[in-house]
Amino acid sequence: TNPYLHPEIPWTTEAPEIADWVTGEGLRGTNELELLEGLCERLNASGVSVTRAHVARRTLHPLIGAYASQWRRGEGVEHRSFAHESENRENWLRSPFVHMIENRMSEYRSRLEQTNEPLPFPVLEDLRGEGATEYAAFLFLGDGAELEALEGYGASWATDAPGGFSEKDLDTLRKLLGPFGLAIKAAGMLKMGASIVETYLGRDAGWRVLRGEIQRGSMEIIDAVLWNCDIRGFTAATYWMPWNELITMLNDYLEYVALPVEDGGGQILKFIGDGFIAT
Repeated sequence: TNPYLHPEIPWTTEAPEIADWVTGEGLRGTNELELLEGLCERLNASGVSVTRAHVARRTLHPLIGAYASQWRRGEGVEHRSFAHESENRENWLRSPFVHMIENRMSEYRSRLEQTNEPLPFPVLEDLRGEGATEYAAFLFLGDGAELEALEGYGASWATDAPGGFSEKDLDTLRKLLGPFGLAIKAAGMLKMGASIVETYLGRDAGWRVLRGEIQRGSMEIIDAVLWNCDIRGFTAATYWMPWNELITMLNDYLEYVALPVEDGGGQILKFIGDGFIAT
């Protein structure tokens, strides 16, 4: 049995309508921020009191390791991205999600109003200080999921309702994990596909591929400046520079010359060792 998959739970009266909306928005390609905001609004309207919702998932990107979206009542939703070697990694390692992954837990609940004792995770202390009464987190992962190879996604919810979440509330949240996960995965796959084709084909060519321009002979004539550059003496330097210094220098150089191209509306078509071709 997969410890991350939830058993069948009877639908609540509100969940099917919300699930239908989530599924429809997922098919329409609605982005993750709008999905999360719409879901939280509908949960509150149906009687499931939610003050904060947080969704996190990994991605395939050369610079970004994970995305997170967070909604707060009265503040709306915000989106954050985290670099592979992010300064926020310590915060992640001290989060309930890591505890759940390491202990193969699909759910984690903490009643915040029943004790004044220190809580095990910093986010719980913050939520208690904001007046939250309960925190509930869920992981929806594939088989063999590990901390460094996370598939699926994690979602957490906080409420300020007296007594915390009811069992009916939690059943609703559990039942929406699947439809909501599919919807954000659809949006995430499009974003991930875009980042891959932009990285290896260039922004314009990549989006043309995603729009379906993949037939042989497909073309468009444009006016452009072609830029081809590299580092003078780089080949000789590879013989005497320590490899770690060489790679550091190469990364710094490419950042200095590549970012102005993209900031100016251009695009890099191909990296070739120490050089690149851009338009």
